[in-house]
Amino acid sequence: MRTADMLNCFMQYSDYGIIFLDEDGIISNINEKAKKTVGLSIDNAFPHPSGKIEKGDIVIIADTQMGSDDGELTPQDLVHINVKDKKLKAGDVFVGVGVYQTPGSNPKYKFTSRTSLTTELSLEEFYHDHHIRTAVDFKKNTIEIQVDDDLFHINFLIAYGHMVVIDHLTGHIKFYQEKGYSIRKESIRDLLNGQAFQAKGHLPKTGSAIGKKYTDLFGNAPYVDTISRILQGQSDGIENAIYEINGRPLLISLLPVLDEKGNPSGVVIKINEFSELQEKLWAHNQLIVAMETKHKEIFSSQKDIPKDTFTHFIGNSGEMREAKHLAYKVALRNCNVIIRGESGTGKSLLAKEIYKAGGSVGPFVSVDCSTISPSLFESEIFGYVGGAFTGADPKGKKGFFETASGGTIFLDELGEIPPSIQVKLLNVLQNKEIYRVGSTKPIPVSVRIIAATNKDLEEEIRKGNFRKDLYYRISVFSIELPPLRKCKDDLFFLAQEFLAKTCEEYGLEDKIFSSEALSKLLSYDWPGNIRELSNVIERAAIFCDDSIIYSEHINLPIKSGKMTLKEITKELEKSIIIETLRSLGNDKKQTMEELGLSKSAFYAKLKEYEIDL
Repeated sequence: MRTADMLNCFMQYSDYGIIFLDEDGIISNINEKAKKTVGLSIDNAFPHPSGKIEKGDIVIIADTQMGSDDGELTPQDLVHINVKDKKLKAGDVFVGVGVYQTPGSNPKYKFTSRTSLTTELSLEEFYHDHHIRTAVDFKKNTIEIQVDDDLFHINFLIAYGHMVVIDHLTGHIKFYQEKGYSIRKESIRDLLNGQAFQAKGHLPKTGSAIGKKYTDLFGNAPYVDTISRILQGQSDGIENAIYEINGRPLLISLLPVLDEKGNPSGVVIKINEFSELQEKLWAHNQLIVAMETKHKEIFSSQKDIPKDTFTHFIGNSGEMREAKHLAYKVALRNCNVIIRGESGTGKSLLAKEIYKAGGSVGPFVSVDCSTISPSLFESEIFGYVGGAFTGADPKGKKGFFETASGGTIFLDELGEIPPSIQVKLLNVLQNKEIYRVGSTKPIPVSVRIIAATNKDLEEEIRKGNFRKDLYYRISVFSIELPPLRKCKDDLFFLAQEFLAKTCEEYGLEDKIFSSEALSKLLSYDWPGNIRELSNVIERAAIFCDDSIIYSEHINLPIKSGKMTLKEITKELEKSIIIETLRSLGNDKKQTMEELGLSKSAFYAKLKEYEIDL
C-alpha cells in the first residue's frame, strides 16, 4: 500500500477529526469526521431541501447571548417574527417563537440578562397546532428546540444561536440550525433577512475545504495565531485544549509536522467533539464503578463476609482486603483491638465499621486523646464526683468509660495518653472497673476497647513514653491500615465515592473526572492519605461549575505527572487481574470466569502485563 493510501486509510477510520495543512497553511487533507465536526458536511435524521424562510412560516429561536454569536443576531432582527420589545437588548438570553413577516401575529418569548441567569431559560407553548419547547441550559451548555416529537439539540461553549423553521404550508420542518453555520453563511440574522439556506442530509463525497487557506475555515479564532506560529517554527503546538470552531465547543490539538531537518513542513489538526468526550468519560467512570462492584463481590464470596459489611470502607487492594478480613474476624469476637496507620488512613471509620459488624451492641463512644488537656484527662475519661476540684459540677459527671459501659469505646490517638493515666487505664483492662476523680469507690464497667494510633508504639516504649504492659493488654489484635500511596488501586474507587458523596451533600449535579484529573490524583503521594483525598475532591467538586472535573480543579501542592486515559485504564486492569488471582488462590480458570474473559484474552493480558503469580 502506498504511503498516501495508508494515510487516507488511517484518517478515514480515525476516531478523531483530522486536518492536514501544508507549509503554506493550505488544507491538503481532511477526513469525514473533521468535516462533520466543523460543519462542512451534515448527516442528520432531519434532511431538508434548500430554500428560504417565507411569509407565514413558524420560526423558533434560542440565543445564548444576543449579538455575540457568529451571526450577531440583534433585537432589531426579531421584528421579522413580530418581536418589538424595547426592553430586549444585546447580550440578553432569548427564547421565542413567532410567525415570519406576518404583522399582527402574536409571538411568544422570554428573555433575561445573562448575568441574572444561572441555570435554564425555557419556553413551552402550544403554538399554531404545534407543541413547541425551547430551552437554553447554562449548567449543561446545551440549547434544545423541540417541535412535537422532534428534538434539535446543540452544545455550545460561550455564545450560540439556534433556529428551527416550520413550513406554513405542510407543517413539516423546513430548516434547522446546525454546527458550522458560519461556514455555510447561514446565520440566523442572514436567514431572517432573506438569505437562502442549503440542503441538509447528504454528505458530499469530497471536502470543499481542500485547497483553501486555514483562515478560510477557522476565521479569526483564538488558535489561528498558534497555527501561524507553528508554521513559522515559533511554537510546539497545543494539545487537548477546548476552543470554539464556528460556535461549537471542541477539543483541539495543533501539532507541527517536521521535515528531515526538523523544520516545520505543515500542521496536523486533531479535533474531537466535546459531547463525545463527555460520553467517553462517563463510560470510563462507569467502568471503574463496575469493576469496584465486581471486586467487592469477589472479596465477599472468598472471605465469608456479608455483602452489607464494611460498605462505607472503600478499598480492595491486597492490603485493604486483608485489613477488612482481620477487622471482620475481630468484630465477631468482641476482643480489644488496636488499629495502626498514618494520619488520615481511615482508622476511626474502620473502628465504627468493626462496631457495626459486631452487632452494634451498646453505645459507641469516640474519644480523641490528642485533644484532651493532660490536666483534665483523668476526669474526662473516668469522670468525677461533686466537689472533686474547683469548678467541678456539684452533681459530678460520668466519664467516657461509664458512658460506654455495655458497648465500645474508641480511643483515637492512643499514643497521646499521658503516662500518669496509662497505669489507671491498665487497671480498667485488668479489673474492669474505674474510679471517678475524688472517689475511692470502684464502678464496674464492661466495655470493649478499640484503639488507634499513628505512632510507633514499640519505639515509644523504648523511649519510656508508653507502658509495655498496657501495650500488650490493649493490642490483643492488631490491624494495619496502609497509606494511600501504597494502594493506588483504591484511589480510583475512593475518588468516585467522595465525588458522589460531595455532589449529593451539596446538591450539585453529577460530575465526572477527566483522564487528566485522574492522572493528577494518581501521580500524587498523598501524605494526608484518605482524609486529604476527601478534602481535595470536595473542593474540586464545589469549585467546578461544569459536569467534568479537570486537572485544573485539583488543588495539590506539587505538579503531578501525566498519564493518558489508556495508561490509567491499563494500570487499573492489571491490578484487578492480580488481586482477583490472589483472592482465588491463583486459580486461572475461575479468574477468567469471574472477570468474564476468554482464555485467549486472559493469557494475552497475563503476557502483556507480565503477570506471573
